Amino acid sequence: KAIAQQSDYYDARLAKAELEALTGQNEKALEDYKLCMNTSHAGAQLLYRIGEVLLALKQNGEAASYFERSLHVDSNYIPAMMVRADFLTRQGRYAEAIAICNRILILNIGFHAAYKSRGIAEVGKKEYTAAISDLTRYLIFKENDGPAYYYRGLAKVGRKEKTAACLDFNTALQFGDRDAKKEIDRNCGR
Repeated sequence: KAIAQQSDYYDARLAKAELEALTGQNEKALEDYKLCMNTSHAGAQLLYRIGEVLLALKQNGEAASYFERSLHVDSNYIPAMMVRADFLTRQGRYAEAIAICNRILILNIGFHAAYKSRGIAEVGKKEYTAAISDLTRYLIFKENDGPAYYYRGLAKVGRKEKTAACLDFNTALQFGDRDAKKEIDRNCGR
C-alpha cells in the first residue's frame, strides 16, 4: 500500500511539474521535479526534464550536469544523447558528435533530428557530401527548418556549388534563419 501511495504521489507531482514547465512556470517546475527525485522513480527522463528547466532558467552549467547524469542512468536515452551531440558540435568535437548521432540512428532509424545534428557536425568536419545527404534526408520530414537549409547551403558552398547554395540560403531566410542573409551577401552576388 505504501508503494502504491508513493507511486501516486510521484505521478501527481510529475504531472504538476510537466504542466508548470509547459506554461513557463520554470521555478515551480524545478521544485516539483526535484521533489520527484526523492522517490525511487528518478530515472533518465526525470533528470533530463530537470536539465531542460534549468536551461530555460539560464542555468546552463547545472543543466549540463543533469543531462550528463541522465546519460549515466541510461546511456541510450535519445533526448540526452541529442543534447550531448549538439554540445559537442558547438565545441568543435565533430567526430564525437557524429558518433553519437550514428548511435542514435542505430537505436531509432526514424529519429529524424539526428540526421540534422549529424549533418551540422559533418559541415563542421568538412564532410560536405555526407552533410548534404543527411540534411536533405532531414528536410524531407521537416521542410520548413531554416537552419537545416542554412547548413546544407554551407555544405554546398564547401562543394563549390554556389548556385544551389544560394537557393538554400534564400529558403533558410524565408524560414527565419537570419544567418542566411550574410551568406547570401557573401556568396550570391546580387
